[in-house]
Amino acid sequence: MDTNKTIATALFTGFFALVLFSSCVKDDFDTPPIKEIPEGHILTVEQLRDMHQGVSIKFTGDSSVYATVTMDAQSGNIYRNAYVQDHTGAIVLRTLSPGGLYLGDSLRIYLKGAVLSSYNGMLQLDSVDVDYNIIKQKTGVPFSPEIFDDLSAINTGHQAQLIKLENVQFANSELGKTFADPVNLQNVNRMLEDVFGNQIIVRTSGYASFAGDTLPEGSGSMVAIVGEYNGIMQLYIRSKEEIKMNQPRLGIDSYITILEEDFQTTTEFQEVNVNGWQSIAEEGTRRWVGRVHQGDRYAQVSAHGSGEPSNIAWLISPPINIDGYDIVLLNFQTAFEHWVHDALSVFISTDYDGSDPTSAYWQNLTSAVIATNEDGFHNWINSGNVNLSAYSGDIHIGFRYEGSGTGGQTTTYRVNNVKVLGAQQD
Repeated sequence: MDTNKTIATALFTGFFALVLFSSCVKDDFDTPPIKEIPEGHILTVEQLRDMHQGVSIKFTGDSSVYATVTMDAQSGNIYRNAYVQDHTGAIVLRTLSPGGLYLGDSLRIYLKGAVLSSYNGMLQLDSVDVDYNIIKQKTGVPFSPEIFDDLSAINTGHQAQLIKLENVQFANSELGKTFADPVNLQNVNRMLEDVFGNQIIVRTSGYASFAGDTLPEGSGSMVAIVGEYNGIMQLYIRSKEEIKMNQPRLGIDSYITILEEDFQTTTEFQEVNVNGWQSIAEEGTRRWVGRVHQGDRYAQVSAHGSGEPSNIAWLISPPINIDGYDIVLLNFQTAFEHWVHDALSVFISTDYDGSDPTSAYWQNLTSAVIATNEDGFHNWINSGNVNLSAYSGDIHIGFRYEGSGTGGQTTTYRVNNVKVLGAQQD
């Protein structure tokens, strides 16, 4: 056999096989298709919250919410939770597993499979699968907190929001204590107070990295997330580094009672015209009258049985001079009977001359807590300390009732124990 011919034949055969094999091999390996998560209908956080009407909602269609993480679980103060917020509101996410969401993450939250529900009054987006429901857009996105210097202004409307508190301190009774109980891993409530004497709970987990640290003894600022539990507002700390309380403690002289009215000198079913108070009917004939229940006297008004299409009635204090005080607080109690509508508001005026209330300028004191249907019949509800420190000179406090004897708006409202207190700072 010709050796050269054999070698040539072998080379040709090998080359042919290589070409044939190469022609069967693709240039790229197969890759799995990228899973596209539809955006669907876009909601703001406010719109999401508004969907909850007391019944849990499980999302089955395609919809999304864009928001930024304002608190994560890295400090150990929360677990399997994250708080998110957009320009309209905030909400807490309850995740199926821990981790995966971090402070400053900008998210698209795909709602399918998640559940909008309420846990002891705190609205939440539950059953969130971080791997399925969360699409991160960016990281390290800053979010600025809303600033408060009056704790009484924090209410249900601020649920889950990031806030910064200024001029606050932990109450005297809390000094020397730790944030929580790291030994027994128990959550603990500590009381925070402002210069007006208002207080709010700071709740800390026993698993928090700072649980065993001693509370600061000075005053200053603190960044926190707003929570609510069965109607009680509370705060959650993101990081101990966001507590800046290195200023002297807030010094307040003893409060002086500038005005106090318990309506004990009123006569039942007679107009409240005692101690300089005025009962004025702006529309209709109904006025504030004295009433007594179980020995306790108070002022009361109602459109029930009036037969009139509109009843607007004012209960106005005598002039109250608040000059010379750095801090001025208003406090009162309200209750209702046979509630069918919110009928009562409280106002302040600096130009009321004692005659026609419609000729004066009245500012609505919206931070005051007024009894509603949720509070129950004849349960006295405290207004909280309403800060009047921005005013000076003579002021009048006006309780304005608005109802209808023919339109079904006939709730009876009661007012008692009105106080205006003043103090000077050290």
